[in-house]
Amino acid sequence: MNSSNETTAPRYFLPWYTSVMFDSPRLCSPMLRYAQVIILPIITVTGLFGNVASFIIMTSEKFRVCSYASYLAALAVFDTLLMFAYTAPVLNYAFYPRIVVELSTDFACEFYEYFFQVTDIISSGLIVLLTAERFAIVVWPFSARTIATPSVSRTLVILLTVTWFASFTYIFAAVEYSPDRGGCVFVSEYWSDFYFRISPTFTSYLPVTVVVIFNVVLIAMLRRSEQFGGAGGKKANSTRKATFLVITVSIMFAAFIIPTDMFVLISTFVVIPDQLLSDISVIMADFYATNSVINFYIYLLSGDEVKNYVKKNWLPRWNK
Repeated sequence: MNSSNETTAPRYFLPWYTSVMFDSPRLCSPMLRYAQVIILPIITVTGLFGNVASFIIMTSEKFRVCSYASYLAALAVFDTLLMFAYTAPVLNYAFYPRIVVELSTDFACEFYEYFFQVTDIISSGLIVLLTAERFAIVVWPFSARTIATPSVSRTLVILLTVTWFASFTYIFAAVEYSPDRGGCVFVSEYWSDFYFRISPTFTSYLPVTVVVIFNVVLIAMLRRSEQFGGAGGKKANSTRKATFLVITVSIMFAAFIIPTDMFVLISTFVVIPDQLLSDISVIMADFYATNSVINFYIYLLSGDEVKNYVKKNWLPRWNK
């Protein structure tokens, strides 16, 4: 009984995602652990290809003149970093269970949590900026030339990145390695409460809420506008296509985030047995990681511009 308390009590102080990455793969059922050997390499390979392809396309001469290209190029970078932050620890344990890389120093715990949270929150922030820009273009179309420009988008990406890299430096004072308390833990109850108020709010709850509201209003306005029907000339049609692409990306973002958020909320208020908690945590981690790998494939399915670029530049045989 005492040993059980010693292993479960400190988990309250662990950052939830760090616990998922380093604890759950070891505690989950053997079948689920073996499944990671198949699932995670697929996520990693498809995600790496898709994000690299997205970055190359969005920084190409054709697309970099588009205001949304800066957001999508930056999203490809931070989604790749976030994907490896998710998958590397679990892959390590799945393939090499006897030589697991441990977070066994203060700096290792601090740096991993800092790196993970910064990439996570910037990825979410980029989706919000992307959606907000499209919202502004539709609501204030005559101001589009000043709102939606490559220079404005690049400036906002830089400000977002610098702001969150600076804001999360508190983690280096809040997290420590304590083998007596289960590994990476918060140094005090204060930092634990602070973390669980700030991090989920800005990585999940607030971005999802903003994205959903913007998309509802955006779709409603597009349905009432002539642009939705394709009228208004070539420029209006191009704006409509870009807006549909952004709407699709942001809707998929919300669709993948909401189940994970619901699980975190439920696990906060409901006592879940360790085995079941670990199994669900691994499944939710896979689900969440998938959100970081699918954008390139969404681009291919949601519009002709990216598809035609790939056909013309990467798959010339398709033109024959």
